[in-house]
Amino acid sequence: MPRVLSFLLLPLLFACGSDLAIYGERYGRAAPAAAGPGIRVTFLGCTTLLFDDGETAVLTDGFFSRPGRWAVLTDGRIEPDPEIVRDALARAGGSQVAVVIPVHSHYDHALDTPEVARQTGATVLGSETTANIARGQGLPEEQIVVVEPGQAYRYGRFTVTLYVGAHAPLADGGPPFPGTVDGPLPHPARVSAFKEGGSYSIRIAHPSGTALVQGSAGFVEGELSGVSADVLYLGAGGIANLEEETPGYIERYWAETVAATGAMRVHPIHLDDFTLPFGSFRSFPGPLDDVEASLAPLVALATRDGVRFEMLPLLEPVGLVASP
Repeated sequence: MPRVLSFLLLPLLFACGSDLAIYGERYGRAAPAAAGPGIRVTFLGCTTLLFDDGETAVLTDGFFSRPGRWAVLTDGRIEPDPEIVRDALARAGGSQVAVVIPVHSHYDHALDTPEVARQTGATVLGSETTANIARGQGLPEEQIVVVEPGQAYRYGRFTVTLYVGAHAPLADGGPPFPGTVDGPLPHPARVSAFKEGGSYSIRIAHPSGTALVQGSAGFVEGELSGVSADVLYLGAGGIANLEEETPGYIERYWAETVAATGAMRVHPIHLDDFTLPFGSFRSFPGPLDDVEASLAPLVALATRDGVRFEMLPLLEPVGLVASP
């Protein structure tokens, strides 16, 4: 790397964001899961969420290794760390993971998915790109399912359906690292080798309640019309920048996700600095994201529409639908 570029990256390498727990004090925090039957949801950072009904667990992403900022900024070669994955799964607890579902295939979502499946025996459900990431890490074909959008998949009492989504338009109107992975991806691989490969909105339905996981702040107009959810886990990272570039973006995003599904409870996700080790809960530094500017308009929309807006605690199970 050129010396000048390395020098310019140094401030970002050492900059530190704010403790995200303060926003729970400011905007409200999801209540701990009640004892007894029901779904416990554990937020594990970024867009990794564990849904557990005491018998079966559904996991989105399963991103735990979290390569450091230097590797990300320099497009370094990365790979899962099995020990970190094992420890993270132990901290998450819960029932046996039946399926792992990346919201898309960038490294901060799909890097560890195959390793989680290897350690738990779970199925990987995702795009052909996700499948090729799993194949490149040697996951057996019988543990890989290439999703058919709109089709329902059953895991215990959970029914999982993926709908075509869109990544937040962060780079020239589209996702970073666009495109697909068209063959098994050997690892270690560069950060940029983890192509988006298609994004999804993930509906997780259960007799005890229904959730929609919107991992990235993009949308496909009308795609979620008629798709209902009690609770929406809403990707919120970077939306202040999107609003600045395209005024009205946040309200359209809200309309195509929260309003379209009729969700009456919203939990923002994908706000934390995922280049910090697992278990950290800090925002990206100001030059990269302005969490306050992203959350404030969402809170205003929730207030306007009578929707409960609550922050998720890290590594503490909450109920899928808490009492109002």
